[in-house]
Amino acid sequence: MEQEAKSNLSIKLVDGTFTANEAREIILALINKKISFHELKSFQSWEKNHQTDLSPFKARIAELEKERKLLKHFIEQNEENHTDFELKGELHISIEKNKK
Repeated sequence: MEQEAKSNLSIKLVDGTFTANEAREIILALINKKISFHELKSFQSWEKNHQTDLSPFKARIAELEKERKLLKHFIEQNEENHTDFELKGELHISIEKNKK
């Protein structure tokens, strides 16, 4: 039986209630991985061509670092109340035609 090719997909990454430490660990792992990804891509681009404009990479890394700081502050503010955190995260993937 042949399956029809899909043009989009949704994946549930996280869906549940977590302690402050668990929530911090889950979200920081995602943010830190994205920062590492952009740092690596920036380095690879620079290695290929030392004239490459790295500002888009630097801007995205700065944005993620800001989000990481906001997350830490948010959890610290609320963990004193022995609050659990509900996390819901879904990844939506769509096919985009190459622009070449």
